[in-house]
Amino acid sequence: MASGDFVAAGAGTDLSGTFTQDIDGEARSAPWSIGADHIDYSIPTGTIIASDNFNRTNSSTRGANWTNPMVNYPQIISNTASGTGLNADEPAYYNAATFGNNQFSRVTVGSLTSGDAEIQLLLRASGTGASFNAYVATVGANGYITFSRYVNAGWVMDASSAVSFTAGDVAEFRVIGTTLQILKNGSVVASRTDTNYSSGKPGLGFWADLSAATADNWEGGEF
Repeated sequence: MASGDFVAAGAGTDLSGTFTQDIDGEARSAPWSIGADHIDYSIPTGTIIASDNFNRTNSSTRGANWTNPMVNYPQIISNTASGTGLNADEPAYYNAATFGNNQFSRVTVGSLTSGDAEIQLLLRASGTGASFNAYVATVGANGYITFSRYVNAGWVMDASSAVSFTAGDVAEFRVIGTTLQILKNGSVVASRTDTNYSSGKPGLGFWADLSAATADNWEGGEF
């Protein structure tokens, strides 16, 4: 692991009911790191650069601040972001601000009510049409999250984990260097590394039947 990488830091399981010291006698404390030696680690909070509460008239698009890179794109219904019901990928990324390469996309989960419905959090998104690329974290109604990518507007799933989100949970996707993390209510629930994309913008998308996946109070920022 390279200096500055922290994919294992803060990503372990709390085993305080079994033992309380690491391999060299130091006390373990939350959040636990993966491995025999504990790393004191605080999850960085980042700086919010842009936000959208979607509190406006129902619309088939989110407006000029959002880039819709593919044929299908999310809409606004009842002051929330929503899919269109086309059972297709519907990504969008925020274009009205400049973001550093280390960035996050965060949203409050609304509804996840059908088996294949999912909320998509985008990072380092760029391009449109066949040139659209992005990292994606999906939060699914099926009780799974994934690390995925848009690759020239195609879809690649890199990893998945059984983690459930429900209405009111805060889902967050982060990239710092080559480390990707998915957080639930501020705690890291999955991590991996990837070197495919180095820059772009955060965003929010869906795959869903109409109103089967909704989200609110999106925030995008940087570290």
